Amino acid sequence: MPEKEATTEQKRKRRRFLKAIIWLVVVWFFLICSVWIAIKIPAVQNWAVQKTAGILSTKFKTKVQVGNVDFQLFKTVVLNNVLIDDQRNDTLFFIGKFKAGISLFSLLNKTINLSSIETDNA
Repeated sequence: MPEKEATTEQKRKRRRFLKAIIWLVVVWFFLICSVWIAIKIPAVQNWAVQKTAGILSTKFKTKVQVGNVDFQLFKTVVLNNVLIDDQRNDTLFFIGKFKAGISLFSLLNKTINLSSIETDNA
């Protein structure tokens, strides 16, 4: 009789462990999907780019502006109305449209490899 109680207790522990693992996988899946969906929303993309432009402006002590962005995850990035001023607040360069093809594998290595670059009104 004690053996049966031990095996049922082991089965209960295994079930709890498996349920915990399944919950963990489900939560991670929904978290990744939520981030993926959020990144696809233009307002979120523009917010991220504006934050990045603000950080660059502070770091380089000059004005960096980006009108808006279209980011297709792991494929292309399109930046519209990119303006960078020099230290004397004169226009260093302005690009009406900057489109770059990016590689997924380079992002995994914490680098950015551009497969193609297109500019308009530069």
